[in-house]
Amino acid sequence: MKTTLSFNNSISLFKFYLEKRNTTFTAALKNLAQEAIYKTVDLEELRIKIIELHTDLENNAYNPISELKKAAASDPVLVEYFEKNPNPQKINSTVAYSISAEQKPSPFISDNKKLSELRRSTIDYYQLAHRVIKILEILPELDKIKCKPITAVRNHLIQHPEGRASLVTLDSFGYSTEEGPIVKALREGSEIGAHPDKGFSSNNNSMVNSLEKVLSKKNI
Repeated sequence: MKTTLSFNNSISLFKFYLEKRNTTFTAALKNLAQEAIYKTVDLEELRIKIIELHTDLENNAYNPISELKKAAASDPVLVEYFEKNPNPQKINSTVAYSISAEQKPSPFISDNKKLSELRRSTIDYYQLAHRVIKILEILPELDKIKCKPITAVRNHLIQHPEGRASLVTLDSFGYSTEEGPIVKALREGSEIGAHPDKGFSSNNNSMVNSLEKVLSKKNI
C-alpha cells in the first residue's frame, strides 16, 4: 500500500485546542472534544492495523507471476519472456468479492479470517472518521471540516447504500495493492458509476490533511 499519513499530529493539535479552552468550555463541549481526541487515537490504531492486515494478505496472496514462472519450466515462450523480463511486477492488483465469498475457499484469497478482519476494521474506520467530522462541526472556533471521500464512503456505501443518491446494494469488499481496502469494490449494472471508493490510502490521507488544516488554523 502506498504511504498513509499518521493521525499523531492531529491528536496533538486536538489536545492543544482543548487545553487552550479548558477554562471556557462547558462540560458538554469538553466531553465532545475529549471524545474527538479518543476517537482520533482509535483511528490511528485502526490505520496501523489495516496496513498490517493488508500487507499480510498481499504477501500471501495468489501471485500469477509465480504461477507463470512455474509454467515456464515446460513452455519455451514463457522461458523467452522471463529471459527478457526477469522481474515483472504486479501493478495495483485488485481483489474484489461479494461478502458471502468470505466463507468459501478461494485460490485468490490467502486468509479468509484476516480478510474478514480487514473488512470489519475498514468499516469501523469510516464510522469513527465520520463521528470525528460530526464533532468538529459542533466544536466552537473551528472552520467546517470538508472531507468528501470519507463522507461519501460512510454515507453512500456503508450506512445508506439503499438511498436514492447511492443504490449500491451489492454487499462487496476488496483491496488493491496501491490503495488498500476498497468498500463496495464489486459492482453490477447501474451501481458501477455511483460513488466509487478511491481506496483507503487516499481517503485516509484526505482525512488527515483535512483535520490538520482545520486544527492548525486556530492553533497558530
